[in-house]
Amino acid sequence: MDGKRIMAFIIDYLITAGINAILFMIFIMYPLITKPADVTYPVMLRAFVYTGIAWLYLLIRDIPPCGSIGKLIMKQRIVSADTNAPAVLWQRIVRNLTWILGPVEILVYLIAKKRLGDMLARTTVATLEDNRKNV
Repeated sequence: MDGKRIMAFIIDYLITAGINAILFMIFIMYPLITKPADVTYPVMLRAFVYTGIAWLYLLIRDIPPCGSIGKLIMKQRIVSADTNAPAVLWQRIVRNLTWILGPVEILVYLIAKKRLGDMLARTTVATLEDNRKNV
């Protein structure tokens, strides 16, 4: 992975962390601080739910045709590996589903030097400059 692609992921991951932190503060910390201790308050369940909501961003971040916020900032696009044309919706969805298998995704990348999601969806990430040259 090149530096721009890693930076785009870091931006998207920070957005995910921000979503999680905001939900955690509003729906877990604030009630715990403002109300007396309640043993029946399902803190762990709520924490898992709000973390899941935050991770949902990682799974659906590339659904817009322009890609994720990180890719938009880093001027990158998801393209079909076969045609170098912009990836279609199903490709943009499938490529991120493998993040559910986090450690497997990382292991495959270390071995194959390509994301499992990109291999399954037959996609790659190109900079806007590269994409303009090849279209």
